Order: sequence, then structure tokens, then C-alpha cells
Amino acid sequence: MITKIKADRHYLFDPAAHIVMRVELSGKPDIFRIKRAIVGAVAKHDILNCTIKMDTKGDCFYVPREYAYIPKIEVHKGILRTNELVSNECKKEFKIDKGDLVRFVIAYDEERVELNVVQHHLGGDGKSMLILIQDILDILNSPEELKYFEDNQERCVNVIDDTYDEQYVELNDLIEATLRSLNKKWKGEKKIFHYDEREKVFQKFWEEREIEDHVLELDKEQLHSLLRVCKSHKVTLNNVVATVINKSLEEALKMGVIADVRDDDNKQMGNFVDIFILQQEYDRTKDFWENVDVINDLVKAKLEDRHKLLIGNLVRNKVENGLLDANHFQDFESNVVDAYSESFSVGKDGLPIMLTNIGVAPIKAKYGEFNIEKIIFVSPLTIRTFCNIAIITINDTFVLNMLTFKGDKRFEYLFDRIKEELLNVLAQDEKSEIQKNIQK
Repeated sequence: MITKIKADRHYLFDPAAHIVMRVELSGKPDIFRIKRAIVGAVAKHDILNCTIKMDTKGDCFYVPREYAYIPKIEVHKGILRTNELVSNECKKEFKIDKGDLVRFVIAYDEERVELNVVQHHLGGDGKSMLILIQDILDILNSPEELKYFEDNQERCVNVIDDTYDEQYVELNDLIEATLRSLNKKWKGEKKIFHYDEREKVFQKFWEEREIEDHVLELDKEQLHSLLRVCKSHKVTLNNVVATVINKSLEEALKMGVIADVRDDDNKQMGNFVDIFILQQEYDRTKDFWENVDVINDLVKAKLEDRHKLLIGNLVRNKVENGLLDANHFQDFESNVVDAYSESFSVGKDGLPIMLTNIGVAPIKAKYGEFNIEKIIFVSPLTIRTFCNIAIITINDTFVLNMLTFKGDKRFEYLFDRIKEELLNVLAQDEKSEIQKNIQK
């Protein structure tokens, strides 16, 4: 079944919509078996077996392929550094009109194997990638799980559309009127963006930029110390991390926080997230935990009804195609685009920081003779985001990844400050040896 792309269309012309997950495996699985498991797992998911087609009016659709998609799988002898992998992969464009939405790099040495998954955001969000990873490892562990799917089968991509949105939220009269006005003005410009322009934006964007990636890992002892400290103060680890980031900044910057709006029983791949904004200056006249309480209250209010976060998706579902697309063309000048961006997007200046915290990965860590040792989650630097911090925990290993553009002075020392502040929190756990080691 052909499915129209609306709310997710903002990823279509974004040159930096690549998500990366690095999965370190123990048990040294056979490379051929991993490849076979990848092909079988990809075949299961409708969204990965579609091409992205555009009609003459500029509407875009997920169109099921005639045959199951065989993804590109690269094998690399030697484990790659995260910075090297991400830098290389971000500069390789996905040919989404050909159905190219995901690819893989298997890296190995004498001791371990690493499965690297690189996916365009139109293929799904971070939790979608975890669903795919679990399917791969289930098939790897139990080859009988591999089922061959018939070509030409009926496929149905699960998206957040108006029908889904309007179950939970509605736009007020002012927003509706503003959208009608913007759409009417945009129609007057009669501009439709095409795939050839998408390729030019991609090439220009990456010719001018280099990325810089930093990884912070906490082992089981450190993680449990951190959790004990959080529990003693009756706050969540997520909000402690948000406060640590806030404290580590030299000024109060707008921070977008990714929120999951996926229904609990939804196990399909797709995009089921939206963002809310935090811009709270760290009060240096108060202690750290008083600041955590402020963040805790702000986040609690935002997440009180997570379905209200769907309002961003509902707005995008009602915006003219070209108006959504133009927001990703930095050289395109239009008062209508500026007005839309300031009212309903991240504004001309963009979003300085994005925080994506999956928390404990909602998948298994153990698959028979194979285990996931850790996952490094690299959330993308979209065209109007300048620092993206992504966090995931699995197998009692907490990993924070920070991605920035090289040379951005605002974030030059941010990673080191975050690391230092997290260690300061760890030092408050009296039950841990870590405190003694830090004091030495």
C-alpha cells in the first residue's frame, strides 16, 4: 500500500539525517551468518522495503518495492573509531528514491565483532533501529527464525498522520489560522523542490563541514553508583544528565529534548518521536540538586501527557510540502519560510543542542552464545542543530555520545565539562570505591 509522507517530510531534504548505532558483540559470530541475518531482518520491515517517490505536485510517498530490499553490507577488518565511522558515513548520501534507507558495516578483529547500522531517519527513529538490531540478533542466534517473505506481499508503513494525531490533540484556532495564512502565502510562491536540488544541498552541506564525535562510557559499577545517588535524591538519571549538560554550558542555550510518543504495543519501525524545548539557565547561587529539581519539574510538566507532544507532528501534517522543504535550504530566502520557522520550527538560528536519551534499551542484551556488550548511539546533526547528545544503556553499560561540527567554539570544552560533572555526581555515592579513587 502506498503511504503519503507528511509529518516525516522534514527529513526528506535534510542533508544530515543519518542515525548510527554501533553494537559491540561478544561471542565472535561468523560474518556470513551476520550477513544472512541482516538480509532476513531487513525483509521483515515494511518501511525498509519501500522506495521514496515524488509526484509532479511534489507529494512524496513510501512505495512498496516489487522485491525484498537487499541492503549494502560492508565488511571491515579492524575496529573503526566512532569519529572515523560517523564522519565517513554521514558524507555518503542515501539514494532514497531507490529505496536506500539503511546500510551496514561489520567490523572485526581477533577479539570481537562490531555491527554498525547506518539508517536514514525516514527509515525510523532510534527505537526502530533497536527493533531491527534485535531482529538481526534473534535470527543470528536462531537461524530457524529466518522467514522468507514473499515478493509483492501487501506492505503497510506505519506513520503518524492526521487520524492518529487527532485522537489525542487538536490545534487551537490561532494556530489553525496562522497555518492557513502561511500555506496561502506559500502557494503564491509556486515553488516545488525536487530530488536534484536535494543532492546539491547534501553535497554543499558536507563540503563545508567536518564532524567531531566524543564518547563517554560508564561501566556497571559507575552506573549503579550514579543510580544510587539519583535514587537518594528522588530524581531520574535522565534529569540529572540534563542538569549536568545545563551546568556545563557557559550560557543558557535552547535545548531540544526528544520525547517518545510511540504506543507501548507498537513494534513497527517508523518515526514516533517529537521534541520539547528546555531553556533554563543554571542557577549558580543554588546547589546542583536544587537545579535538578527545577529541571525535574519542567520535564514532568512537559511529559504529563506525552500525546500532547504530537502537536508538532500535527502541524507538519497540515503544512504545504514546499514550505516544509524550504526550511532546509539555507540559501533560500523567503519571508514566509522565516515566519514558519520562527513560529513552528527551530527558527533561523536553529537549535544549539539536542538531547536524545533512550534510557535502558528496550531490547535483550543476551542472544544465546552472543551478547551485546554495549551500544554507541549517534543521533544526527540535522541541518539546524549544532550539538547532538545521545544516551543509551544496555548490559549495565551507559554510553553518552556527543556529536558536533568541528570548530564550533560554543561546544569546544562541553564534553570535558560534562564528564567532570558526572564524575562529581558519582563521587557522592558513599557505597562505591569510585569516591575513594576520585578523592585520591
